[in-house]
Amino acid sequence: MATPLIELCPNYYWKKQCTVECQRLHLCLQFALTSECLYGQRCIFLHRFNISHNEKVLASTIFAGQSSRVPEFLRNNRTQCTIPRVCKNYENRRPCDFQYECKFLHICPSSLINNCVRCQRFGCHDIKLDAANGSPNLNVLQKFGFDCSLSSLEILKELQRMHEELQTRLTIKQAEKGSLVNDLAQDFEEQIDINRRYQSDNRRLQTKVKTVEERERMRQLKLRDFTDCRICCEEREEWSAIDPCGHALCTECITYIIECPFCRTPVDKTLRLF
Repeated sequence: MATPLIELCPNYYWKKQCTVECQRLHLCLQFALTSECLYGQRCIFLHRFNISHNEKVLASTIFAGQSSRVPEFLRNNRTQCTIPRVCKNYENRRPCDFQYECKFLHICPSSLINNCVRCQRFGCHDIKLDAANGSPNLNVLQKFGFDCSLSSLEILKELQRMHEELQTRLTIKQAEKGSLVNDLAQDFEEQIDINRRYQSDNRRLQTKVKTVEERERMRQLKLRDFTDCRICCEEREEWSAIDPCGHALCTECITYIIECPFCRTPVDKTLRLF
């Protein structure tokens, strides 16, 4: 069975509230499945496709301008919202407050999944019981668009088929989700590995930059030994050498010394260098 291209909003029908950004139809369940409603104008849910929200939802599907095809499609592509459920109170063997007006089936839950051999826990195994028998089953089947002229066994078989197909779709969807999660996890690990390599390369580059900067600093210091006077510590252009040791000082400072500041050799005379 093909994946539904359009669905009814379960929050709208079961909780009577939904967000504006919802991408599902806001309609009465029975009207959406059968184009009719037992309650008519007394129904509290919408019976119109031509409201802004529903038109916006239909516009993004193959049913744009063809709302008459929607009920048949919804009947042939059942979802969790369009398959009858068993009443929770009845399932837990508690009294149901709504009785025959309940929106859910009063039947053994196992009957909807497989052929129950009339277990002793639940009294009802007939899905076609009506309000005269104190059961909402017939009304619920009509609301969900089932052909009530079929026998109870045929309706149960149809429900079992719907549950099997729905479970198959959910399993496939879960597998696809798991595959997507695995792909995202793999991409995340690859990104982490890339970041680690980048950080390692960045650290090596920073180390090289520091090494180059340190070498340049040392080179500048060595240059200062040749360009800065050891007495005044200023860069000079005119230099003179001490005779006899040969150490050099700026021409201005060398006139005030009587011995070499480097080796303490007495100054005999000075020689102009440049």
